[in-house]
Amino acid sequence: MNTEILTIKDLALLLKVKPVTIYKLAGRGRIPGVKIAGSWRFKKSIIDEWMESPERKPVSRRDKQEKELIPA
Repeated sequence: MNTEILTIKDLALLLKVKPVTIYKLAGRGRIPGVKIAGSWRFKKSIIDEWMESPERKPVSRRDKQEKELIPA
């Protein structure tokens, strides 16, 4: 079985972002991953599919600010 499992650090390097960005995306459910024993893990094949998905929409700063103003 050739399944590549990525850590936060691995995924941050792959996507060329800071690890804190991956923590935020994962915690908000914006990137597919699972938490195992308190640590996030990501399946590379699923991340590849997610990157190509037309449903994946970027979050602009304006969207983020508007969401913060709306009470949950």
